[in-house]
Amino acid sequence: MTDGHDRYFVLTPLDRAEALTLQAAADRSRKVAGTIRNWCESEGIGRRVGSKWYVSKLALEMYLDGEEDALARYLREDRESKDVIAYFKRFGLFCAKASELSIANRHYTEAADRVCGCRLFGA
Repeated sequence: MTDGHDRYFVLTPLDRAEALTLQAAADRSRKVAGTIRNWCESEGIGRRVGSKWYVSKLALEMYLDGEEDALARYLREDRESKDVIAYFKRFGLFCAKASELSIANRHYTEAADRVCGCRLFGA
C-alpha cells in the first residue's frame, strides 16, 4: 500500500492512545515483531519515530480483519465513512474530522521541514 516513502499520515501527530509498540502489536496479532514492522512499511499501518516503531491500533485491526477498503480510506485520512468510524468507536478513540486532521498534518510536516530542512512524509 505504500511506496516506501511513508506517504500516509498514520499516527501523525503521534497519538499514544491509538499507538501500540511493535511488541504489543505482535502480541495482539500473534505474529513476531519483524512481521509487524514489515507490515508498517508495506501496508502503512505504523511509522517510525526516532528509533521506535509505533503501530496504529485501528490500522492493525483493519488489516487483521481483512477490511482493505476501510484501511485504504483510513490511510487517506477519511474519518467520515461508517466503517472507519466503527473502528474508532471499537477502541473508544476520538475521531477528528478530515479537515482537522489535514490541518494538523500540514502543520506537523511544515514544522519538520523547518527543523531538518527535509520532507519527512513524502509529497
